[in-house]
Amino acid sequence: MTATTLALLVTPLDEATDPARHGGKAARLARARALGHRVPDGVVVPAAALRAHLAGRGLPLERQGHG
Repeated sequence: MTATTLALLVTPLDEATDPARHGGKAARLARARALGHRVPDGVVVPAAALRAHLAGRGLPLERQGHG
């Protein structure tokens, strides 16, 4: 995997501010870091990248057997 491909698949947590793209939890953690709260550094897999990965393997988008 090249650095360019990896950059398309993951986003640094500090940049994951869009809940529609990265999910609400990641966006809230990014906001907390921006406000100076102690949140460990990390990366986020954008929702579109996860959907593409699952669809490419014929896997369901919804979690099975939960709830």
